Amino acid sequence: MKRLVLYLFVIFISTAAIAQNNQPNAVDELHKLLSKTRSFKAQIKGDKKKDYNFLVTKLKAEYASASTDWQRFQILSQLFHPIRDNHLNFYSNVNSVLQLIDFDKPEIVKAYRASRLFQEHPRVKENLDSLEVQLNGRTLADVEGVYYHTDSLKIGIFRTARRDSIVGVVLDTKLLNWDVGQIFCQLTEFAPNKFRAIYFHPTYKNMTIVKTEKYIDGRLTEGMFYGSLTTLPLSKKLTTIDFSNIPRTEPLFILKPLDENTSYLRLGNFNASDRSLAESNIFYQKIKDSLTTRNLIVDLRNNGGGGFKNSKKFLKMLQKFDGKIYLLLNNRTFSNAEQFAIELAKEKNVVTLGEATNGTLTYGSNYGKHTPIENGRYRVYLTDMKDSGNYLPYEQSGFTPEIILSKNFDWIQQVSGIILNNK
Repeated sequence: MKRLVLYLFVIFISTAAIAQNNQPNAVDELHKLLSKTRSFKAQIKGDKKKDYNFLVTKLKAEYASASTDWQRFQILSQLFHPIRDNHLNFYSNVNSVLQLIDFDKPEIVKAYRASRLFQEHPRVKENLDSLEVQLNGRTLADVEGVYYHTDSLKIGIFRTARRDSIVGVVLDTKLLNWDVGQIFCQLTEFAPNKFRAIYFHPTYKNMTIVKTEKYIDGRLTEGMFYGSLTTLPLSKKLTTIDFSNIPRTEPLFILKPLDENTSYLRLGNFNASDRSLAESNIFYQKIKDSLTTRNLIVDLRNNGGGGFKNSKKFLKMLQKFDGKIYLLLNNRTFSNAEQFAIELAKEKNVVTLGEATNGTLTYGSNYGKHTPIENGRYRVYLTDMKDSGNYLPYEQSGFTPEIILSKNFDWIQQVSGIILNNK
């Protein structure tokens, strides 16, 4: 009888272990979705596929033993690292019940700060006073330092014992949904001044990945935090005039003369929505026969892209232009705007200026689909487009212009000076 009981107990334990191993795992869920993308199929094959499958097995074991949402998100985000596709995105659902409009309601604030959600937000163990003193001594050449999200959050960015691992911690806050010592972001350096990043949103505190974060001139350029107090990235300086970017208040489409020999053309959006197409078509019809000056500055700064359905008419128009084209680019030149720049730069009469484009251009999405996993706890933004123009060499690094412009004074003035010198 004892042997029978022991036998049945062993059967029960074995069956339970098998059932546990066969439980749906978010790593499997995410792997299945990513493996269907064109970027995965084009890049993850041969030895890379073997390595990726080994990574999946390793992460499944780690995920099964993870005890916090922060740990689970860190584990899942690693599945994106081997795939060069910056359009892919991954984020957790909004988990903060405290909104900006609630900050002047003491009872709501008190309840939120006493909640498990707030209390279990990951923290660092460092002495923050001494850490801030150390970070204040860092130069602009070093990613380590004290950063600001407007004047509402002061963030200390520091390297951990592992050189490539970097953490951002709240040093001071005016936002009541944050506390000093809470982790704001985590960066992993994979190339000089380039990082895999995970951010907590300043307002909603949900997590999101940034596949290629960049450190440029005292700024972490890619954490834009839409729906927050500002869409500006973290910066070491609170009051910095940014000559590389165009103010958001500027019209998307502009054609105007600068002098008798030079005109300025801004193309600020290639979005393929019906409304954007209508707006750009009206502008195109208005200016298509008006490019008559000897020199033309074409400004693609802060153009978030879209599709050739919108941009092709402008590309063909500029390819026929007889004069000299000076093409302005910056880190906020994205996606189809980067493709546009690469194609236009093939013309002999085009000079490219500014800074490297964003490096998010090879794949993209036709449908903008956000797919839930882990019962809706996380969402994946998937791509469904192929590399239609051999753009993969520019993914993550961007298209680098021939002439790098100074960030210390107005870019249009700098280009005008170059045109004058070329005379």
